[in-house]
Amino acid sequence: MEGVDAADTLNVRTAPDARAEVLGQLPPDATGVLGMEGEQRVGPAVWRKVKCRNLVGWVNARFLIPHVEKAVASPEPAKGPVREPPRW
Repeated sequence: MEGVDAADTLNVRTAPDARAEVLGQLPPDATGVLGMEGEQRVGPAVWRKVKCRNLVGWVNARFLIPHVEKAVASPEPAKGPVREPPRW
């Protein structure tokens, strides 16, 4: 994550709205945050639906940093496109 103070948390909400109920919080060093289907613009903010362990809800996308995995050479060719959810 980005822009979350080390002493703070990122709220995960029931809806893409800063006034929506908070379901839980993610620490600033959270890993394993998976992007799910769902992105919504509310005013100037873009919200993303995410899952981290058992917590599923909405976060402001400005705090997410896309995780890019390094390509590893494979001894056998891929058998077709594989779609994985984005990770932050």
